Amino acid sequence: MIGSYFDFVNLLFLGFVSMGTLPYLYSRYEKEVDYHAGKMSRKMSKMFKRFDSRVLNKIPRGPAKEKKYS
Repeated sequence: MIGSYFDFVNLLFLGFVSMGTLPYLYSRYEKEVDYHAGKMSRKMSKMFKRFDSRVLNKIPRGPAKEKKYS
């Protein structure tokens, strides 16, 4: 899907531009980035716990197979 919007040279260029600018922006706005990243991490953890309890725990699992030792 990404290939229909960008070709390889453009993606390579965007990668180099990002590698040059993102460290500078992070060092400048470190507190804000860390705050929002922590907030997003807690939100994703909460969403996964909810998904785990509502969906994954309802999948029936068979008995655990014992390992054969030779």
